[in-house]
Amino acid sequence: MDIIGWLIGFVGIGLSIFFYLRSRRRKSLSYKVFNNTIFSNDVQIPDLTVSYKGKKLSSFANTKIIIANTGQEVISQDHLSSVDPLKISIPEKYEVLDYSVFYADKAEVIELKRVSANQIVLNFEFLNAKEGFVVNLLHDGAPSDEVKLMGRIKGIVKIGNIKRDLSYAYIIYLIWFAFIIYVTTLTDRLFPEYSSLFGIFLVLLFFGVLYFLASLKDKGKFSRQPFIDNLLRKIEE
Repeated sequence: MDIIGWLIGFVGIGLSIFFYLRSRRRKSLSYKVFNNTIFSNDVQIPDLTVSYKGKKLSSFANTKIIIANTGQEVISQDHLSSVDPLKISIPEKYEVLDYSVFYADKAEVIELKRVSANQIVLNFEFLNAKEGFVVNLLHDGAPSDEVKLMGRIKGIVKIGNIKRDLSYAYIIYLIWFAFIIYVTTLTDRLFPEYSSLFGIFLVLLFFGVLYFLASLKDKGKFSRQPFIDNLLRKIEE
């Protein structure tokens, strides 16, 4: 029983630290890039030419960028630097052919302005916590991993990449596992003659509930970033 007590204690401490870190108010802007080749004439097919607004292209690609406020505080226009504004940058060897706002959570006015052949400046009045938008770029060349969101924002050290957050399901898995260990040990002490039968029952119960939780997780029921999942669905539609 001492082992179970220590285990429950460690789980409780770990959860306390986890929820404390998650509750801290912080400002954060993150992004994620999705590339898609529209046309590529690498094999140089005779008599095949593709042009966009009069410019001949050997290849061009479509890039969508999710930009989201992943912190707990609003990001407003006065947080954006006028010296180093928020901008999307593609490699200098490529040129942005067209750009637009593909989707915005709350229909805020998102302003886009081309400042060079390979850079688009973004501006908005405000972006609430857990809100985001998607920018669509059409550019020549191949899809690139070097598409970046750059610029300075007051209170944010670095603009990061969107990472799929740890789902609440894993916390529930941990609690469920600790509970099964506890019940198994308690049953073995109180009813040793039925320990084998209880053991089989608990194993079946453990995997049955685990399968049920996994199915809920796959449906996004335990997502800690539902607004990110919504933006991803908009891209996939």
